[in-house]
Amino acid sequence: MTAAPRFDIDMQAFWHDPYPILAQLREQAPVAFVPQLDGIVLTRRDDIDHWEKRIDVFSSEQPGGLMTRLMGQNMMRCDGDQH
Repeated sequence: MTAAPRFDIDMQAFWHDPYPILAQLREQAPVAFVPQLDGIVLTRRDDIDHWEKRIDVFSSEQPGGLMTRLMGQNMMRCDGDQH
């Protein structure tokens, strides 16, 4: 897999109304690294359906993630045998 292209966003505009930026992402870079979100964003349903199953590429393990910090490991989204 090649590296995802970088796509910078205006966080204030995204927070206010994310849909125009998500539409722009879908059109210009449906899979992109968004540094302001510190992650790769997928904006097309078929891409999400395909790639979310590839735990070798996108693991659900996020020890520093907000959900994990607030509530602990999310048992609905474990990888592999733990799922």
